[in-house]
Amino acid sequence: MTHILKTLAIVAALALPGAALASSDDRPVAEDVRASIVTTLEAQGYQVFTIESERGGYEVKAALDGRLWELRLNAAYEITRTELED
Repeated sequence: MTHILKTLAIVAALALPGAALASSDDRPVAEDVRASIVTTLEAQGYQVFTIESERGGYEVKAALDGRLWELRLNAAYEITRTELED
């Protein structure tokens, strides 16, 4: 039992710096950027719900044809990845 607790403590200690590093890149999206992203995606038929800054680009939750999508956009607001949400 003591071995398991030590192992869990080590795993937790190693995971925390990585979590802090992953979230340190996230920052609020400026209103002009938000407006540009919404305009760009609405022109493609999307209804935008949320926009977050992430890893030098943006993560967007949006609907298209009644389905919810998670989109990844680069700094030029181009879709680089799409994932259908369940």
